[in-house]
Amino acid sequence: MSRDRHRRGGPPVGASFPIAAALTLSVAGGTIVAAPASGQEPISNSSASAIITPEGMTEAEIDSAEVYLRAALAGPKERSFHQILTEASLVVDTADTAVSYDIVVRYDPDRYHDPHAGLYPVAFEDQFIAWGKRVSLLTRSTTFRSSRFYLQDISTGRTSWIFAEETHRLYPPEPLRYPVLVEAEERTGQQRWLKLIHAVEPQINLRIMSTWLRLMRDEPRDVVVARELAAATAAAAGTSSAGDGNP
Repeated sequence: MSRDRHRRGGPPVGASFPIAAALTLSVAGGTIVAAPASGQEPISNSSASAIITPEGMTEAEIDSAEVYLRAALAGPKERSFHQILTEASLVVDTADTAVSYDIVVRYDPDRYHDPHAGLYPVAFEDQFIAWGKRVSLLTRSTTFRSSRFYLQDISTGRTSWIFAEETHRLYPPEPLRYPVLVEAEERTGQQRWLKLIHAVEPQINLRIMSTWLRLMRDEPRDVVVARELAAATAAAAGTSSAGDGNP
């Protein structure tokens, strides 16, 4: 069934959340974050620096890429992440002159349940950074271009975003050797990347955390798209006027 690829984020909420002291949280019967997998395969010497394909993906390729995205955000043993994750979508960035995709993720902490714990113990900012680091690696692995990463807490309506390129500067802190780029439906290659993605360490130092927080924009996607389209329209009108010799 065809789905709308231009879904919008919800309204922003002014309330802020306290920064959790650490994201490494375990509860009986469920794990909040994954530890590095033992016996991880060595990473290929090949660098993920191949040319990004400029063409847009087909509907089937988008569906397949979204399966990969969801697998990156919630690993097979991360029951808590599976509980709260409600949407992981790739939406065309209509304001970009080239074909690129926004990564739109929505989660509901109210869906978290554990017989030995109460409320979901991870603050919005920490969830954004935890998944933002995974998005940094995922967007290095794909042959399609990524524009922004949006995260929305649907229990409050709060939405924040960051440019995909900015996540690359924030994570990893040290250069790595990456597996080769993968196509949307290349599951074997994706599994190599998923081992790397799920091994992302949950800890983050305060200096890097402050940079993440500074680059987080509290703004719904529809506002961002409208602003970018208006700017592009104004720029095109200015170019046209200059070409006509009008002041």
